[in-house]
Amino acid sequence: RRIYNKGIKLLCDYFKFSKTNLVTALDLSFTLVPVINASGRLDDASFVVSLFNGNESKEIVDELIRINEKRKSLTNEAFELVKLDYNEKIYVCFIDNISEGLLGIISGKILNSTKKPTFVFTKTNDLIKGSGRSLENFDLHENIKNMDLDFNSFGGHKRAVGLSFTSMEEFNKFKKLVQNFYVPNPITYFITFNYSFYDAYKTISSLEPIGEGIKIPYFYINGNICDIRIINEKHTSFRMLVNGKMERFIYYNCVLEAGNYDLLFELKKNDYGIQAQVYKAQLKE
Repeated sequence: RRIYNKGIKLLCDYFKFSKTNLVTALDLSFTLVPVINASGRLDDASFVVSLFNGNESKEIVDELIRINEKRKSLTNEAFELVKLDYNEKIYVCFIDNISEGLLGIISGKILNSTKKPTFVFTKTNDLIKGSGRSLENFDLHENIKNMDLDFNSFGGHKRAVGLSFTSMEEFNKFKKLVQNFYVPNPITYFITFNYSFYDAYKTISSLEPIGEGIKIPYFYINGNICDIRIINEKHTSFRMLVNGKMERFIYYNCVLEAGNYDLLFELKKNDYGIQAQVYKAQLKE
């Protein structure tokens, strides 16, 4: 639990991971690791090597944060360019002039929003390079490895692959052939919520580290939302009465109006306490 590496400690201090708060697997996955990975995706990974070697330079941490912010901006810009055919079972997208280091991130972003296996490709160094992401119910690697195609490169595992072609002709064949795969419908499990946020989060935390083996559970609840605040014209913060207490919820990239909703959500902890992050909201007539 104690951080001995001075460079990593400086990065943790930037995100205000104090000595009294447990750094969870989610903190590592969604806060620290993206910053560490960003330099290799867009720039020179020697920044991270220097940090791992115990370099306490604040300038290095600032540069890592700057590169990660650039990575997020470029990812969002590329995501806006994606055009999907919602009749397809598997999405295969091609985006011009993007860093190949962003392909997997964009694939994952589309996968999270659509719940369909996704590939994102771009052209770089005369190759058509792509990265694919999938859900647990569809083995990406197993389905692709025996395709009768002229891959320039291919590798990965069940939920993530990287591949490349030397010609657009092979890419177009790939795009057509993957639609013949059988893709099972994803199943979402959720628990009817009848706890306090504190008790539920305490139980979840006891299962750490949370990750691929033990996932964050989705909870279901129904009720009227109130105290609605729209953030940056695209996110909704609101409150709901839960077991006699007004609890705070956040729904990213969706604007909600007052009403009675069925909600699927997961619990997250931030500087303001325990908060529900909404996964899906359905207004009840």
